[in-house]
Amino acid sequence: MTRRQITISVLIILLAAVVRLVFLDIKPPHFDEGINGWWCDQMAKQGYYAYDPDNYHGPLHFYVLRVFLSAFGRNLWALRMPTVLVGTLTVGFLFSFTRFFGYRITALAALAMAISPGFIFYERYAIHETWLVFFLILTFWGALGWHYRVTPASVWATVLGIAGMILTKETYAIHLVAFLAAALVSWAIGKIIPATQPETPVRIKVPWRTFTLGTLASWPIFTLGLGLIWFLIAHATANAATVAPDEPGEVGNISFVQGAALCIFTGMVFAFPVALLFCRRAALRSNGEDQAVDLPWLHLFGALLVGYFLILFFYSGNFLNWKGVLGIFETFKTWTKTGVDSAGHGKPTYDLFSLVPHPLRHFGPLATLTRLKLNWYWVGLMATYEWFSVLGLVFAMRYLFGGNSPLRYLAIYGVGVLFVYSIIPYKTPWCIISIDWPFLLLAAAALVFLWDNLPGFTRFLSVVVGLFLFGHLAYKSYGLNFVHYDDPKELYAYVQTYRDYRKFVDPILQKLRLDPSAKEHLRGLILLESYFPIPWIIDEVRDVGYYADDEEKWPKDLDADFIAVLDSDSQDVEDRLTKKYFVQTFRLRDGMDPCKAYFKYDTFKDVFPGRKPDFDPSTPPKE
Repeated sequence: MTRRQITISVLIILLAAVVRLVFLDIKPPHFDEGINGWWCDQMAKQGYYAYDPDNYHGPLHFYVLRVFLSAFGRNLWALRMPTVLVGTLTVGFLFSFTRFFGYRITALAALAMAISPGFIFYERYAIHETWLVFFLILTFWGALGWHYRVTPASVWATVLGIAGMILTKETYAIHLVAFLAAALVSWAIGKIIPATQPETPVRIKVPWRTFTLGTLASWPIFTLGLGLIWFLIAHATANAATVAPDEPGEVGNISFVQGAALCIFTGMVFAFPVALLFCRRAALRSNGEDQAVDLPWLHLFGALLVGYFLILFFYSGNFLNWKGVLGIFETFKTWTKTGVDSAGHGKPTYDLFSLVPHPLRHFGPLATLTRLKLNWYWVGLMATYEWFSVLGLVFAMRYLFGGNSPLRYLAIYGVGVLFVYSIIPYKTPWCIISIDWPFLLLAAAALVFLWDNLPGFTRFLSVVVGLFLFGHLAYKSYGLNFVHYDDPKELYAYVQTYRDYRKFVDPILQKLRLDPSAKEHLRGLILLESYFPIPWIIDEVRDVGYYADDEEKWPKDLDADFIAVLDSDSQDVEDRLTKKYFVQTFRLRDGMDPCKAYFKYDTFKDVFPGRKPDFDPSTPPKE
């Protein structure tokens, strides 16, 4: 890079960091952030993250959150800082594609990602999607390196990128299949309409016969060895009276079939690196007559071992919850069911048509696919917030007829992922950033294409288009992230906690600041069916009961120090209260009825100085 390019790159990265960091805690914690924070609290208590396949979210994010919360305290800045850092790193990493796309395309794409409404909004959230985007881009960069000239960096990037995806979110399966399918389609189209190559691909020299024999020879050995180790551990655990059934360290509850399947799969996994060592010895004995380049075998061996270790370490709950490893496979059963059933997150108003023609909807196996409908929800989000990406989606068609080969591969992959996500009924808007990133690069390529191909002064049309699209991104980003961040009319602010929730939590937090010992004796009741992120925010209070919004399930004594209840149930609460209370109405999130907060007068009168109680059981109700 030239000095000018380095300066531009640094400024774009700094811009990305600033817009993600400034007023980071202005947006109330989302429902999912409250749950993620609560999971981190459970990790602190039991010493590990107990991966649950029904949760279908990988463990890496929780471990990173736990480190930041331990280092910087339980606050929104600490909870959100990891995704801010990873999001900023992702913007910077786009410049590494200069080798394949040229600097102009990577710089424009990085700028678009830096100020994108969706990327800023969700990278200021403590959720998994930001990690998935980073590992997707890392994997893509590594894959291009394998194609053109494999290096140790591309080997490590590919392996660790895939391992990171596996550790992050189970939708990695969609993207891995899309990467492979796009490679095949791109190769097939290239046979008909060749694409331009940014550099000459160098063939990799691989002794496939040695690799196959090495794998087949070592696989049974590892499988039997792991089976013996599992048997000894399970036998020792079963006979150890000191291990309580619910304590960390339990290895039981794995059936023979599950254990055997795990040993067979793990044996195969460990057989691959051993086979690579045989391949390296075979490569060293070859005479290297052709122009093929040797695969960096030792680097691939080391990358696989590191990737395996990370997956095993995190999914096993740092070796304290071995059953979590099985969840890697079991999760797809739950994930498939949830994806097809939509689980309350379907977007039927965007449905276009079923993939199964009407006459075939009752035909055998096709009957189960009738729920899969082509849906334009993701395109609708782009059309609302990401006009820059819409340009990229349209320009993707250009690569059917030539153009840059890596961009053709990216276009096919991006459109393929968009199609798969479009037919899956389960849709939550934060997935947009894992769909959208290829179209940022393609849109940047479109602007460069216009500049390079328009004659004379008309090429400045590309500048006008670019300024308009970047201006739209900036305008939407400001309104969404710093003004309307909890407005349910904003499609990205999905089941977002209202800022109004502070009317309930702020008095409690202020009470704890005024009297730190209050956390030991305060008693709270949350009489709501859905209440996150409240539990994480007021976790310091020891005695808080959570009950469904059903009077029959409430405790007999409702005279707690603070109470949250639906406004529609507030009269039932007041009929059973015997103390004076301050009362405030608040909204927790979109989709929920208004709530009422009750604060006991004797407890919170120092928080509301000079204010008279709003509820007094001795005062007859007004007619």
